[in-house]
Amino acid sequence: MNRIAAAVAGLSLAFVGTSETFAATYNVPADYATIQAAIDVASDGDSILVAPGTYTSPNNGIIQSNGKAISILATGAADQTFINARGNGSGIRCLSGEGSDTVIQGFTIIGSNQSGIRCVNSSPTINDCIIMNNTAGEGGAVYCRNSSPTLNGCTINSNTALSGGAFWCQDSSNVTLNECTITNNSANLGGAFYCVNASIVTSENCTISRNSANNRGGGFFCQKSSGPVLKNCVMEFNSSSDEGGAFYCFKSSTSILTDCNISNNVAESAGGIFGPATLLNSTISFNTAYDGSGGGLSCPEGQLLITNCTISNNTASESGGAIYSLSNTPTITGSTICGNQAVQISGSWTDNGGNTVSMLCEGVGGACCTDNQTTCITAIEDDCDVFGGVFMGNGTQCEDVSCPTICIGDANGDHIVDVNDILDTIDHFGTTCP
Repeated sequence: MNRIAAAVAGLSLAFVGTSETFAATYNVPADYATIQAAIDVASDGDSILVAPGTYTSPNNGIIQSNGKAISILATGAADQTFINARGNGSGIRCLSGEGSDTVIQGFTIIGSNQSGIRCVNSSPTINDCIIMNNTAGEGGAVYCRNSSPTLNGCTINSNTALSGGAFWCQDSSNVTLNECTITNNSANLGGAFYCVNASIVTSENCTISRNSANNRGGGFFCQKSSGPVLKNCVMEFNSSSDEGGAFYCFKSSTSILTDCNISNNVAESAGGIFGPATLLNSTISFNTAYDGSGGGLSCPEGQLLITNCTISNNTASESGGAIYSLSNTPTITGSTICGNQAVQISGSWTDNGGNTVSMLCEGVGGACCTDNQTTCITAIEDDCDVFGGVFMGNGTQCEDVSCPTICIGDANGDHIVDVNDILDTIDHFGTTCP
């Protein structure tokens, strides 16, 4: 009997031990009326399943995960399940050391006035959420302080803040974004992202578009050893009223971009990128500096490292249609630079000596005789026409050609005086020349 009793006791202890491994599931509102009530009773490893509906404050629109490694999962689509703070604070708060095993998935988070999601000393995982129409002084959608959240498949749309319309990151925060869309967010500094104090945003396969800054950094504003690390991302149609349509980085901060497309961004100066940058296999095109220098890139200090990139069709109202670099000459390897426009010379950068340097498409461009064919610059053929010059042929160099002198009677500039010059003069008879 003693051996039987011992065996029964052992089995009982075994079941007691294994019962802790069985995760519980709580249903809202079937089991608990509010999401927070379910969180309060949940333990690590448990799941909370939230039915479609609108969960609002004061009872259900502000959720605090309390440091628990739990999954809070919407059972319907994100646009069917709303967490609405109605202006009473942050929709979701992770403030107690949450790790990546704290998972929030499938919600639309709206109506917050202190960031849609607030992370302090935490690193939750956010999947397939829509974070929209939230406001804050710092980080309209997501606030991060000493935090490293991961967002997968999220849409961050139409949030506003004084700094960081979508994200505000400080104190060595490391935000990871995968296959996210960040669009139509706005702020004074950093329309989409504001990063400070060694904070890094690592983004892969994301689209960051139509964000705006009233001051600097339509897409990113980064300072104090912070910056974005982007791979296979699209940065387009972002805008700044000052510098950096897509990126503004300074004070030891830099942009690191691989396989990215930076296009159609606009700013007063530095239409695409302001500050140091490392670019690999990327395209920088159709960006505009509407009242300054650096249509594609502007780097007043620090270094530009450009490898296997295409920089084309950017525009600056002053210098450097492609690149404006004052401190160090850019290091450019295996890249194509052409079709850029600036007041000085199209397709150029301005270097630290104030000189304008022309870069051309591979196999395209050459000597262009301007100023009544007495001065030679290097340009592509279309740009030479804009300057009213005579293009001397692809691959020609100014030092190797002699610009033709003015030929009296050669009205159409074809270096031949014939009946076509008479016809050209008749066509232009009465024109007032500058």
